[in-house]
Amino acid sequence: MSLKRLILIFLAIVILLLKSQVFADQTQSNITTLFDSGNHHSVAKAYLGQSNGEKFIVVSFDNSNDLHFYADGGMALSVKAQSDGAVISDAIYPASSSFIDPLSKNNVAVYMGNFRVVFPIKPKAQIDATVDVDIEISAFACTEEVCLRPVTRRISIQVDFKDQTAWTPIEINNTHTNERVTSNVSIEKSNTSTLMLGYLLLAIAAGFSFNLMPCVLPIIPLIISKLLKNSQQSRSRSISLGVAFCVGIVSFFMVFGLLSILFKLVTGTVFSWSDQFRYPSFIIAMSLSIVAFALFMFDVFTLSIPSSIAGKGGQGSGILASVVMGFFAALLSTPCTGAIIGFVLVWAQTQAWTVATLVFALMGLGMALPYAFLVAFPKLLSKIPKPGTWMEHLRHAMGFVLLLVAVKLFASLPKERMVNVLFYAVVLSFSLWMWGAWVNFSSATKKKFIVRFCAVALSVFAGFLLLGQSKDVVDWQGYDAVKISNAQKSHREILIKFTADWCTNCVVLDKKVFHDSEIANLLKSKDVLTIKADTTTIDMEATKDLKTIYGEAGNVPVTIFIDSKGKRHKLRGIFDKQQLIDLLNDK
Repeated sequence: MSLKRLILIFLAIVILLLKSQVFADQTQSNITTLFDSGNHHSVAKAYLGQSNGEKFIVVSFDNSNDLHFYADGGMALSVKAQSDGAVISDAIYPASSSFIDPLSKNNVAVYMGNFRVVFPIKPKAQIDATVDVDIEISAFACTEEVCLRPVTRRISIQVDFKDQTAWTPIEINNTHTNERVTSNVSIEKSNTSTLMLGYLLLAIAAGFSFNLMPCVLPIIPLIISKLLKNSQQSRSRSISLGVAFCVGIVSFFMVFGLLSILFKLVTGTVFSWSDQFRYPSFIIAMSLSIVAFALFMFDVFTLSIPSSIAGKGGQGSGILASVVMGFFAALLSTPCTGAIIGFVLVWAQTQAWTVATLVFALMGLGMALPYAFLVAFPKLLSKIPKPGTWMEHLRHAMGFVLLLVAVKLFASLPKERMVNVLFYAVVLSFSLWMWGAWVNFSSATKKKFIVRFCAVALSVFAGFLLLGQSKDVVDWQGYDAVKISNAQKSHREILIKFTADWCTNCVVLDKKVFHDSEIANLLKSKDVLTIKADTTTIDMEATKDLKTIYGEAGNVPVTIFIDSKGKRHKLRGIFDKQQLIDLLNDK
């Protein structure tokens, strides 16, 4: 299948999705479903109400308890009503509640639970009959864990001012605190335009600030060096390479934004880049990539274009390399800018897709702006000291900055996985050193193949060994001397595993014995109290009791099995699972 046909199919799918969304939004009745995703649901219904002689259009929201709607800002719930045959006054919204937003960690105003929005309505002087009222609801709802797809729904209701039985008695708290004025359309449009312009300028400013992030600083010497080399070529060539670099930056944000919009259309939920950092596998991949790039900054290995491509020497390869470098610069900024990008993603997905795309493009433009400025005014590059030892030292120093970023990511991993990932980082570093230092450009092809094959094999084997996630199948309880004493009094069998986070043999023992389903099932069937005694630091209770109560010098791992008669059986270091099975079966 050709690339052109694949693109046409892709565009057709996008158009169908957009059409289905539009048709869904245009379905009109007096009731509509706003959200229906798993346990999260929200239904809006319009009906007629009256209070103290006044008549109202009432829009009630029946929601699951875990949903909340924003009451202020660009993501606020918006309900609008209009009719050619009636005068509809300002919407009266309910009192908002206070909520800690998981995205910004700030206190925000939201609508929670079941609530209603009402519109005072009166017939026009010349009309005293049935009129139609059209209502538009723009809603964006979240739970504490996920935000749902922003929606726009339209419902309608017929109003018969003569039929008094159609108006349901309601209570209205018509106070200023419960009212959000939306009547002055010209002012609202003016404010909206000003606010949107502000958002677009902020997008450029945010992109510009990405260049100052610790994640991006390390590659700035490489970028400056490349721009300096480009400036020594012809003016047209220098401009084309500089523009290609900027295009690479902008393309990252464009691709990022388009993928998030498609994600929203297909899944019905809002995609947030910050959510990816809640997955340990993603953090591991990002942190190891940053370690590898730090080693590149230290000249442990080099990245070179294959001779078959470099030999062509055409302009395309140079432009492609510049685009890739720009794309990578934008990608590298995300560990430091995830919170900013995550917020922009959520906000952009509450806007029209054209606005969302424009915002992401402007973020990329903002990041590319300094480099575009240098390309446009090459005389500024002459103010920069010529490449030399100072730039090499700066590049190496920036490698340490990258390592700090990697350490920050490592620290966010669960403790039980962090140690293994750190071990793998050392193995990966050694493999990259093999790749770059054991052979060079002049080495024989056979030698390069063997050395680099061994480097790849070592990193892959270590990955399977260290990065695989092994879940505890034994129901471990924290160390508690009182709990152990009470179990002994009731003649219950007890297994105490003394371990520590820094203990490599403890990890091996876990994989070899305690992650075995046979051991876990045997412990469970015999109702053995399983205790995980953490001795990582000297001041821990388990560390003290290991010496004072159980008479051990302090070396771990130590596994102590206490039978129903109170007799202690000790298994020191790494042992075979059959030894534990024999103890449990009293053989």
